[in-house]
Amino acid sequence: MQGESEEAAVEAFAITVDRRDELTAYVRIVGEVDLPRTDEVDATFDRLIEAGVRRFYIDGSGIRFMDSMGLRSLLRLVRSGAGLDVVIQSPSPPVRRILQATGVDQVVTME
Repeated sequence: MQGESEEAAVEAFAITVDRRDELTAYVRIVGEVDLPRTDEVDATFDRLIEAGVRRFYIDGSGIRFMDSMGLRSLLRLVRSGAGLDVVIQSPSPPVRRILQATGVDQVVTME
């Protein structure tokens, strides 16, 4: 029984959005951002852009793992339109490593 709850905790994934005003969204992602999750991440970013969001603050502290597909989702957001500001707040060590290793830390702000 204990093994099942540990496995469920590892599999947990969530995206929460807090709109502070019409132009700003705080997005918290918890879990692994990999191939099975990128459709959900992309859809969330797309809905926010369509709603007029231009400033994205992404809380990266809860991301345990990010693969190349997760990185693609982030780059897709950055490149989706002129005038978008993307800030990664408190990136977890795995996120910081992949952003630095790929040079993405040069095109997004990390706080």
